[in-house]
Amino acid sequence: MANTISATVVNVNGSPNTPAVNDFSVGLIDITGVGTSSSPTANSRIRYYKDDQQWVDYYVTETVPALMNLANTGGVGMVLLTCISLEAHRQVAPIQVAIPARMFQARPAQTNSAGINSVVFFKEKRYGVAETVAGLLASSNA
Repeated sequence: MANTISATVVNVNGSPNTPAVNDFSVGLIDITGVGTSSSPTANSRIRYYKDDQQWVDYYVTETVPALMNLANTGGVGMVLLTCISLEAHRQVAPIQVAIPARMFQARPAQTNSAGINSVVFFKEKRYGVAETVAGLLASSNA
């Protein structure tokens, strides 16, 4: 598993940035695909957590799958989720979210509504995801 990944940052917290390569610790980030952002060249958002209440959003040119491949070099560093809801608010369309493989909790959804099979907790956020708990455990322990 990679401890850090590198990505080309084009926007920080909504402000355009001269493209530059930054390194990110895999255990302190989540990665989300972006539909629209302040930067037309951004394909993903890396959220770097200073702590559970403070973070910085970096918009990068790399895609979620490409960043996942970097994070999972030499073993599993991150797990890919299909996020249908965040904090019980339904997404317009499911989005890909990558979180550190060994830093989340998952439980089965109480009801399988709208394709949500399990609920994942990471950094005080609740994600309703399509993956099952068994599938998430298999992915994180591969």
